[in-house]
Formats: sequence, C-alpha cells, structure tokens
Amino acid sequence: MAAAVAAEELQTLLMGPVGTNFYELQSKSSYMISVDAVPKFKLAHTFPLDTTTTIPQMAVAAKLEEADARRIIRQAITNGIFTEPTKETIGHSAQSRAIATVSFLRETLELFCENIWAAGPGLTKAIERWPGSQEPTQTGFNITMGTELPYWPELAKDPEMVGRFRDCMNFIASGHGLKMDFILDNYDWAAGASFLVQDLPEVIAEAPKDKNPRVEFQAHDFFTDDKYCCQILQNLIPALKPGTRIVLNEQALSAPNTERDEDDWRSLVEGTERQFRITQTISPQGSDLQIIEVT
Repeated sequence: MAAAVAAEELQTLLMGPVGTNFYELQSKSSYMISVDAVPKFKLAHTFPLDTTTTIPQMAVAAKLEEADARRIIRQAITNGIFTEPTKETIGHSAQSRAIATVSFLRETLELFCENIWAAGPGLTKAIERWPGSQEPTQTGFNITMGTELPYWPELAKDPEMVGRFRDCMNFIASGHGLKMDFILDNYDWAAGASFLVQDLPEVIAEAPKDKNPRVEFQAHDFFTDDKYCCQILQNLIPALKPGTRIVLNEQALSAPNTERDEDDWRSLVEGTERQFRITQTISPQGSDLQIIEVT
C-alpha cells in the first residue's frame, strides 16, 4: 500500500497542481461511470472467464441495445475493465474477473454507486440549505434522493437495497484490516467478561440463537452525527458503575485527513455531561480501526 501511495504522490508532482486537478476530475468521473454500469447490467457475467466474446453477444446477454452496450464497454476498457485482445473481440481483465467472481464485490459497487456516489453532488446544496446541521434528514442524500427520511429508514423501504447493503457489509468485513482478531488480541480483556451486542432491530432479529451464555443481543437504535453520538454515551450513564470502561473500535484517521481523527473523538467523548475521558488509544498494526478506551 505504501508503494501505491508513493506512486500517486509521484504522479501528483509530475503533473503539477492544475494537471492533477483536471486529471482526477476526468479519470475518477470516467471510472465511476464504468463501475456503475458494468455491475448494474452484469456485463462481467455475460461470458465465461476463459473465453472471449463480442459486444453484440454481450448486449444480447445483458438485454441492452447494442449501441448502449458498446458505449459502456468501450469506456470500461479505458478504465482497465475488460480487454480487447483483437479488434471487436472482448476478453476479461483482472478487474472484470474480480467483479464476476469475488463474493459481494458487484453488490458493493452497486450500493456505492446508487447511494453514496449519487448522493455526493448533493453535499454542497445541503450545506447551503442547512448550514452547520447535524440532523440525519438534512444531508446530500436527502436532496439527491428527494426524501425527508434519514438514510436507514429510506434504505429499509427497498428490500433489494437492504440485501445489497448486507452483502456490502460482508464484503467490507472480509478485508484484513477489519478482522475481529485485532481487538481480541490487542486489548486487555477481563476474564469472564459478558458482552451485550446492540444493533438495529432488523439486524438483531437475524442474530444466531445458539450462542455463548455470556453474549446477549439487544435491539437498539443508533445515530452517527456528533450530537447523537454524545446522546448514546449519555444514555449509558445509568448503567455504568465505578471502574467501568467503554471500549470503542472505530476509525480515527491521522491528521489532516478526517472522518473523525483522535482529537475529534476526544472532543466527542469529553463533551458529554458525565465528563468521560479517553484513557488510552491502541493502533494495532495492520488494522483499519483504533481501539479507544473511555472511562
């Protein structure tokens, strides 16, 4: 990964600031169009991995007009999806093979393109309409999708999208950086500890019935904006005893990047009425998440 980051930095230096801005705009937009269209129309699934085909044959298999299929496939080839070993002959590339074979990758690409990428252009409009808002109903998603519902209730209206989201979470969780081993092996757990697993009601409904008696599942609604995260911590106060520790396993990015960096987490945690304190943070090597201990 370090080599890839270094190569990207070198490219930025070689192209200069103007060239980099224009190149990123052009290339990323083009690539997003390809990874939206190819999975949606299942084009990578229209012919076997070890054979070649033609655009007319792919169009028939995908139930597309040939002109539409040709436009999509030609652009996809420029983005490394499919190859053209000889004129008018289409073969698989490493990227199209992955879309066709890697579990839940196609569903993940579809979800990101339909929900996240599509909602992106609404961000600036949301900031202009609702300056400083932390409400889950005042987002770029709401503007783009034309809904007054928060993301999760809107998602729940479409069973197919719910299934796609579940597949996406399975795909993301399969990555090395999110393995549970990191938190299990790098935190000093008390012997004989009991665990309460909380999630949305529809998720808990599918929890395994055959479980260790020290593990309990409980339906619980949650929010992610800062003021609602503070509310979650405040709601824990009645159940906490002296010496109780809260362990967060969350993303804390290095400055200057941010989803939430360590200072953001400290501000969020210490901004609650009980005056919680972050007592330690642990960054397991290879993990995408930090372990944050709160007392």
